[in-house]
Amino acid sequence: VLESKPVFLGEDMNRKQIHIELQEVTTIKEPTDIQFPPQNSPFIFLLQKSGNLILFDRSEKKSRILHSWKVITDSEEGLLGLAFHPNFPKTPLVYVNYVIDKNGKDFTVIEEDKIEYPTDWDKMKLVEPRTILE
Repeated sequence: VLESKPVFLGEDMNRKQIHIELQEVTTIKEPTDIQFPPQNSPFIFLLQKSGNLILFDRSEKKSRILHSWKVITDSEEGLLGLAFHPNFPKTPLVYVNYVIDKNGKDFTVIEEDKIEYPTDWDKMKLVEPRTILE
């Protein structure tokens, strides 16, 4: 896929075309979401189906597990999505969607978490989880 060239059809054939290059910077198993924090942050938040939230530093090209949830991973389940509060990082909250097993039944959870030290690679962590929907 990274070696393929774009195909332009119809009206797109006549539009100005720009050259882009893609470069692989990290690999994760079964990614479900990728989010870029607002305000030109050097970080990327990557979600794995298995329940890991990976923090990737684009400047330093390094990654670490920021947080893990115990999730079920059947079919289209697992750690599914993440969104930043509209005023992030001033309001350092994220909203996470995942699926858990509760008494033998699958439940979707929407959780709010505070990010302590949202601009510090070494100190950043998720705290104060609050279930919004289950």
